Amino acid sequence: EEKLATACKDISNPGSIGTLAMLLEASNVGGKIDIEKIPRPENINLLKWVKVYPGFGVILTSSKNNSKKCIRILEDYGISASIVGKVIQEKRLYLGNNDKYIPVFDFLKDHISGKP
Repeated sequence: EEKLATACKDISNPGSIGTLAMLLEASNVGGKIDIEKIPRPENINLLKWVKVYPGFGVILTSSKNNSKKCIRILEDYGISASIVGKVIQEKRLYLGNNDKYIPVFDFLKDHISGKP
């Protein structure tokens, strides 16, 4: 309603990382994600969590100015949310933490959604 998000996609079968890749590719941008900041239940391993279909979840992008308000709105509805990275113009998805990031998708070569 407030037009705070620039893009949003429900987490589907490819899990949070695959869904994020689909959103970035469709938006013609890339991303740099700190995997340790991805919200998850305490008793689930991070590597397993990013590959599962959680039943409910969304990937959302917004301007830096709107990010905290987006989080507040989601949390008001009982949805865990956090800033996990940033959108970049380079058409790649990087994952990592502590200043060590590796490219996992190159959208100039990898066609996540199946369209070249």
